[in-house]
Amino acid sequence: MNFLWFLLRGQPPVNFDPWLPVAPDYQQVNVVVEREEATSMLTLTRALLIMRRSRPALNRGSYRGLESGSQDCFVYLRQFDNQRLLVALNFSEEPQLVKIPELIEGQLLLSTSLNREGPINLAALMLDGHEGCIIELPDGE
Repeated sequence: MNFLWFLLRGQPPVNFDPWLPVAPDYQQVNVVVEREEATSMLTLTRALLIMRRSRPALNRGSYRGLESGSQDCFVYLRQFDNQRLLVALNFSEEPQLVKIPELIEGQLLLSTSLNREGPINLAALMLDGHEGCIIELPDGE
């Protein structure tokens, strides 16, 4: 992402010689464009930062790794007081089935895949390739 062009309103000044090469697609991939796009990496990063600040379990909570049934997925539980969040990450290009039988269901808070919403069945969660999810678990499960 070319943050410099955001500061310069998309146009380099006359006689400007950057010390690093500028990406050839800087007019399409820059902060000005990405801040308006709901599916941009900038929007995702902002959503993750907001979530981290608003959910104590993500930055102060305890950590417990969970068996997912897939070598390509990393699943863990973060807990702080009564707040419990499950993070499921698929590091494969291919969809992966994650099975967490000790947990039943949770509410999706954030996914890198735009086709997912609502309650999540944790007994059989199909993650898209390279998808990550943050799921809120009910108290007492």
